[in-house]
Amino acid sequence: MATHCHTEYAIQKKMLLEKSLTGLMLHQPYKEISVTDICREAGIPRRTFYHYFECKEDVLDAMIEDLMQQCFLNVMFDIQLGEEQMKESFARIFRFWEGDNRTRLDALICNGLESRLMTWSLQFIRAERIGILSNSNLDPKLVEIGLMVGTTDFFTLLFYWSREGYRETPDQMAEYAIWVLPQAFYRL
Repeated sequence: MATHCHTEYAIQKKMLLEKSLTGLMLHQPYKEISVTDICREAGIPRRTFYHYFECKEDVLDAMIEDLMQQCFLNVMFDIQLGEEQMKESFARIFRFWEGDNRTRLDALICNGLESRLMTWSLQFIRAERIGILSNSNLDPKLVEIGLMVGTTDFFTLLFYWSREGYRETPDQMAEYAIWVLPQAFYRL
């Protein structure tokens, strides 16, 4: 389990370890990366590593959590908007992944860790669906199913986009999202 960092120095060290893991994952399989490799890449002693993390899985989980929190914070949208506004919201999400976060996404995908992104995202959405339910008269079970299907379909599009080398623009991918995702996902 990752330690919560409260000082700027601690946050920088934690981010350095996450960045080091990402860099390593682009060149070797995640399962072959050791704590020693991460520390060597980061240029920090192992004892410093253990001040922030218990194991390499904690670094991976922290990286995914940080990434997904940034994504949700940077591209939050009101799920009750119309189709055109949702299209712009999806375009912002694809721009988020196309930018500085592309490397981390590619590192996760090339190591077969897509399910970790989806799991974290679904947990976040489950926690947030309370707000959706309070604003609607929808059956909670239908909302849960709609959000799960919509999230899974969205990530399928995102992973496709990455594997195809980001050939489409974020706006084109948003068009695909509106076409592919179940209407229930963006019409709650």
